[in-house]
Amino acid sequence: AANQYEVTLDMDLLSEDAPIIATRMNGKTFGTRQNGPLWVVFPYDLDSRYQSEGVYSASIWQLIEIQIEK
Repeated sequence: AANQYEVTLDMDLLSEDAPIIATRMNGKTFGTRQNGPLWVVFPYDLDSRYQSEGVYSASIWQLIEIQIEK
């Protein structure tokens, strides 16, 4: 994240539908004052596995980089 925040995401949380990288809120782009312009978001209310501190901490706002390691 822009503030040097980093997180390692459990690959079991990845699915075809989650997470998404949000570029809009209510149809409008949002800037850094609204924690944008990119925000990692999960469907928190659709699946209880997304309702944990680990997932909430992986919901990075002001995203600037993603590294994928095997």
